[in-house]
Amino acid sequence: MTPVRRYVSDAHALVFHLDGDPRLSAPASAAFDEAERGDAQIVVPIIALAEIAWLVEKGKLDLKFEEILTAIRRHPSYAISPLDESRLECLVKTTGIAEMHDRFIVCETMLNDATLITADREIRGAGIVPVVW
Repeated sequence: MTPVRRYVSDAHALVFHLDGDPRLSAPASAAFDEAERGDAQIVVPIIALAEIAWLVEKGKLDLKFEEILTAIRRHPSYAISPLDESRLECLVKTTGIAEMHDRFIVCETMLNDATLITADREIRGAGIVPVVW
């Protein structure tokens, strides 16, 4: 059996996908499509979900957070990843990324041996993890 490809999604990529936003690049869209077909897994870091909840609460996203969370929980190709000690230990060692939330997402990608779906220029430029955008 061939191992399933694994992706980690940052908050913006996930919102663009769920909302059908044209800012989602074609390669990023293809990664989400892979998961929709059951040919890949999308790991959603809890820190990315917290960012989405914050943006909804502040009125910066016209989406319902509960619907996003329900859609992710119900989809067999999506997995929510919690913060734990291994992610914290990685955060401390991953000094090539300035922003704390982004470091957690990069760490999630490393710990899952995954490819990160992100448009973030700092992360893409750092070359720490494979990125699709």
